[in-house]
Amino acid sequence: MYTVEVDRRHRIVMLIIGANLDADEGWELQTSKNNAVRSLGPPASDHSTLMDIRQLRIQPQELIHAFVDYSQNTKLPSKKVAILFGEGTSRMQFRRIIQSENVIAKMELFTDRDEALAWLKA
Repeated sequence: MYTVEVDRRHRIVMLIIGANLDADEGWELQTSKNNAVRSLGPPASDHSTLMDIRQLRIQPQELIHAFVDYSQNTKLPSKKVAILFGEGTSRMQFRRIIQSENVIAKMELFTDRDEALAWLKA
């Protein structure tokens, strides 16, 4: 389960991901994110993403690798990505992948939503 919200004024796409997400939903989420980016109008590269995974629990490796693949190969890359973590173990999974794969240069990890949004707006 997930929700996609758009802050048009600041050109931020917010992905709120529920407690469980299977690989098929992961691909659907990416399609929904792309549609949200397109809804902002050009230029598509002038947007940022907030990924709220505070409710997400441990995820299968295939879902984590789908995230990496999408981040490295998307035609609609974000200029900045803020990942908002809770206390779940998925935090360690994402941190490990981000650090080892060099997924995106402008990606930061946060535990506070307001701090994450302030960083995206700066």
